[in-house]
Amino acid sequence: MNQQPPYRAGTPPPGFPPQGYYQPVVPAETSGLATVSLVAGIASVTPLGLLVFPPIVGVVTGILAFVRIRGAAGHLKGTTMALWGTVLSVFSLLVLLVAGVLLVSAAGNQDTGAPAGTVGEAPDAAEEEPAEPAPEPEGETVAMGEAGTTGDWEVTVVSIGTQTSYTDEFDYTEYPQGEFKVIAMEVSNEGNEATTFDASDAVTLYDADGNAHSVDFDLLGDFVYTDINPGNSLSGEAVVDVPEGTEVSEVEIVDPWDFADPLTVTVD
Repeated sequence: MNQQPPYRAGTPPPGFPPQGYYQPVVPAETSGLATVSLVAGIASVTPLGLLVFPPIVGVVTGILAFVRIRGAAGHLKGTTMALWGTVLSVFSLLVLLVAGVLLVSAAGNQDTGAPAGTVGEAPDAAEEEPAEPAPEPEGETVAMGEAGTTGDWEVTVVSIGTQTSYTDEFDYTEYPQGEFKVIAMEVSNEGNEATTFDASDAVTLYDADGNAHSVDFDLLGDFVYTDINPGNSLSGEAVVDVPEGTEVSEVEIVDPWDFADPLTVTVD
């Protein structure tokens, strides 16, 4: 039988720490995940919660913080922070879910013409109000040959001719799919700074059936590349490719940069 060797006075028995030795106490650190969860939870109950991302982060980091703190044997703290972050985030998600369901329900009722609370009920045909006609665009209307204004531009449509081909100022000839309607115009800048009259954005030709025809960008000439200073005028042509035999009813001109009412030029 083995016997423990004798030990000198002042020497602790085997298995005991030396005299004067103590185990240092390490203070518990706050879990970073718990902090993130709390911050995300607070953000979830603000307008930032509408982004959905903060409450999801708050829930995920809160759960991870609980797991880490439980397994840290007292070296991590922040359970309360993680709890509040998770609760706030879950609350925000529930609010978003309810709001989303209500919005979808309201949109479905609006599409079917049924009032809220009557999902699936067919509207009474006798109670339906007749649809109001769409308001016609406001703006000045002039005849061809008369000057009209839209935004900073004063425009006069001098004539509208029909051609089977068109040659621009660079001697480039183009042939239409149907026929060309050549709109001769004079444009004056009534504003207080230089501007460029881009007919491809500003001019639309309407036929007798109400169809809209756009201007050929490749055949604009001066109406694209030349600045018009205040008080100056520029004459040029805008070319529109239309089916053969098209009858022109009106030309609409609008300043797209000024959000002004359109100018309508009627064609007899």
